[in-house]
Amino acid sequence: VGRGGDIQITATEAIDILQTDTFPNLSTIQLPLDPILIRQVQSAGITSLSTGQSSGHIQLFTKALTLAHQGLIASASLGAGPGGDFTLQAESVLLDNSYIAASSYAQGDAGNISISSQTLATLGNSLISTFAAAEGNAGNININATDSIQLQGTSVTGELFVIGLAAGSLPGASGSSGTIEIETGSLTLDQNVELSTSALGTGNGGDITINSDRIRLTNQGFISSISTVGNGGKISLNVADTFEIVGTGTDLAVTLAQTPSSRLTEHEFIPVLPNLQRLGVSSFALGGTAGDIALNAQTVRL
Repeated sequence: VGRGGDIQITATEAIDILQTDTFPNLSTIQLPLDPILIRQVQSAGITSLSTGQSSGHIQLFTKALTLAHQGLIASASLGAGPGGDFTLQAESVLLDNSYIAASSYAQGDAGNISISSQTLATLGNSLISTFAAAEGNAGNININATDSIQLQGTSVTGELFVIGLAAGSLPGASGSSGTIEIETGSLTLDQNVELSTSALGTGNGGDITINSDRIRLTNQGFISSISTVGNGGKISLNVADTFEIVGTGTDLAVTLAQTPSSRLTEHEFIPVLPNLQRLGVSSFALGGTAGDIALNAQTVRL
């Protein structure tokens, strides 16, 4: 089985992906795939899937990209080859209850996500993610938004439901999480939005590096790195001006690695993750070593 072809779209003004039908939850897909399921995913937006050597890359070039009503851009590896990379160059990017995903369901690694823009905004249950569900590793996320990144979620709490930016490996996977690197003028995480790396299988968590003039976490927006068996990733926050946390139940920085005598099992650990994560900036390791947290800022407001 050969390699999937690349997708490249150049639109001088705008690309709008507006979905009206629901599509399957990508994190719950089981192999082997039902042909009907493949058609459902392929018809949900812009997708690149491969069960062979690798899936093709997706490249979008435009002034404004809008995804709304469960709009989807996705690449996935369903075999031994790697998933395709997603590259976006735009002036403005908006996700409204929509998704950009690069994933791996077999031996191949998930593709990387690279976004270059002036502004990036998400609303509601939107997610930009790369994840691995089996033996492959999750991809890396790299975002350069010269003006601002504003991620606004919902008021729903206490559920293991991810909105925001995430790179991770799922429970039962042996692959490691990818890394997240962000360069922006201003970063805001609001209403339970997360920016996280996680290894919920046997792999290691990925590092998080953010360079920004300002970082603001409000209404339980949070940054975290988690691992259940391997080591957690490092969190490096380099803030030229102000780092601020607003809202109840948040702490500046928490690192946690369990001792053998107090260790939770994986089944005990995963259900409490939503409450543990909403601590502002946190790094957790169930079995390995929690990653370091480094914050450099001119002003810190709590």
